[in-house]
Amino acid sequence: MIFTTTWDGQEAMFDGIDAGPLLSRCTPIRLTNQGLAQAFAERALTIARTENLDGQPIAAYVKLAKRCNNNMRAMLQEIDAGCMIE
Repeated sequence: MIFTTTWDGQEAMFDGIDAGPLLSRCTPIRLTNQGLAQAFAERALTIARTENLDGQPIAAYVKLAKRCNNNMRAMLQEIDAGCMIE
């Protein structure tokens, strides 16, 4: 089994349940989104070009990724709204 949660939601993940026996058998894997802005930017740029919504350099996509906290869905919504068209 894999349990996932956001950083903010981890405290309430098993709220009201004695999860000790279960958690003692789990291996926590702390994931981070730091250092991924370039990869998210490159993918978003590819999608924007495919959809003819591109007009900005890769640096603008990196800024977008950072502003959206590497949330691809949020990035694509902004691109779809035309934020990357010159």
